Amino acid sequence: MFRRAIRRLTLFFSLVQLAVFGGLSIAIYLFVTAVFDYDPPEGDTAIATDAAEVAFAGLRTGLLIGFLVLLVIVPAISYLMARRTLAPVRAAYLAQERFVDDASHEFRTPLSVLSGEIELALLRARSRQEYVAALRRSLDTVERMERLTGDLLLLGREGDQRIEDSFDVVSAREIVLASIPPRQPGSSRAAITFDFEGDPPIRGSRELLTRAVGNLVENALKFTPATGTVRIRVAERIGMAVIEIADDGPGLPAGSEERAFDRFWRADTTQSIPGHGLGLALVRQIVAAHAGRVAVVSSRTDRSGSGAVATIELPKVNAR
Repeated sequence: MFRRAIRRLTLFFSLVQLAVFGGLSIAIYLFVTAVFDYDPPEGDTAIATDAAEVAFAGLRTGLLIGFLVLLVIVPAISYLMARRTLAPVRAAYLAQERFVDDASHEFRTPLSVLSGEIELALLRARSRQEYVAALRRSLDTVERMERLTGDLLLLGREGDQRIEDSFDVVSAREIVLASIPPRQPGSSRAAITFDFEGDPPIRGSRELLTRAVGNLVENALKFTPATGTVRIRVAERIGMAVIEIADDGPGLPAGSEERAFDRFWRADTTQSIPGHGLGLALVRQIVAAHAGRVAVVSSRTDRSGSGAVATIELPKVNAR
């Protein structure tokens, strides 16, 4: 498809450039012949006429040779122009194709689990407790699919003006506290500590910012052992509100700091941990919609020897 488009675009660029150069050559020739069409002094008519004809012939020859040279050069230049013009389109198409493939795979897995649970439950008569357990597992799968669908829809709203229309002045402290997931009864998770060095006001969507910080907190809790600690710090920098989440997990593989924000990307060491690889992509999109920055880096900690630090920086607004 792209090869055919490049050929067509190359032909179009070539025709346009040759038409422009051809028209310019004719205009130059007509201009020169009109300007230098004068009456020579009496007695020198034949000599002047011959000289003018020789000059005009030389001009015609030069313009013709130049046009023939352009017939060779222009297609090559047009081909390079066509490739450069279609490069962003090709990259976007390939990214969309990978996104659709990854999304299809992510949906196929829970659907297979759901189908297996239902088939297993219907295979033979079971007790009420067994049916309840199967329904609960199926409900968990459906809830994961609902979240995946919501994440994909939110990612598809990139650049939507409706996101900015929901902005208001919110408190960084309130965003952090609202993003902490409730502890499930009987579950063990890492401890969470807070360090509020300030409470800078931020202009943004309370719901989206809570989702962004919540994703980072959930990631930190997911990868930190129950004996570890997740440390959350809120501070102010020059014109910026800073929210930092540090964990005692395994950290990021070397050189994967940027790839961590790619949709559906997951490190090889985390494949056994539940997730879809959309959390950080959502965080970056939400933070970018608020004109902020987000980064995740590995860092050494005294307690576990390895960990990750996620930092969100958002423009601070002046308190009234």
